[in-house]
Amino acid sequence: MSGRSIRWAWALVGLALVVSAADAAIPGRRELTKAEKLYQAGLEKQKKGDVQGARTDFLGALEVYPDFGAAQFEIGKMLLAEKKFAEAVTALEKAEELFARTSDERRKAAMRNYQDAQKEIVEQQKQIRDLQMPGPITNKMNETEIQTEVNDREDRVKRLQAIPQPSERDFQRAPGDLYFYLGNAYLREDRLDEALKAWETCRDLMPAFPAVYNNLAFAYWKRGRIEEARTALAKAEELGAPINPEFKAKLEQAAGR
Repeated sequence: MSGRSIRWAWALVGLALVVSAADAAIPGRRELTKAEKLYQAGLEKQKKGDVQGARTDFLGALEVYPDFGAAQFEIGKMLLAEKKFAEAVTALEKAEELFARTSDERRKAAMRNYQDAQKEIVEQQKQIRDLQMPGPITNKMNETEIQTEVNDREDRVKRLQAIPQPSERDFQRAPGDLYFYLGNAYLREDRLDEALKAWETCRDLMPAFPAVYNNLAFAYWKRGRIEEARTALAKAEELGAPINPEFKAKLEQAAGR
């Protein structure tokens, strides 16, 4: 799973928030829905290279719903890219805190969304069956109109079916790639031991993420843990990450090979 896919899963709900009239009674639900829309708009602007527009949307999401960890994560990455390393550390640590603090809330929101989706699937399928049988509604429609209505509802059912059922494991902590960026920010602040710990957490959460193994190899080498550095670099190479041949040779020399 890519980093972007994981962040999508951590954006509280999934493909879409199914909002019913009863949602007004759920504290924060409407704010969360609005924040999610701003967050997704920010991601789209990022894809198009509109960094400032994306920043505005992410900050807007946090203003509407201050506990939105995914938006805070994106702000931290932006600060890192701008070489504002101390600010990036603060922002990314805040994102980690928000993800941890809202774990139960996010799980409940995702479960509500999933349950709402299942209810709507049943209702949409019932309407499809009604449209396929003679009755008061279809008697007033021609064949083309009926088929259009059926197609629209079938498309809606497919979108609803794509909303995954949440699991407890999905909401235990922050996404793995947050620790990759947090480690990078720590390194830029000359906090190597904290960077190493963050990258190890990233590796544990995202064992197929190639870039983190390059970083681990560097950190292990700096701490004199040569065999662990060689193992990490070999894993990076196995996963297809670009390898610095001079660094690889240096490790082999340090290992006496």
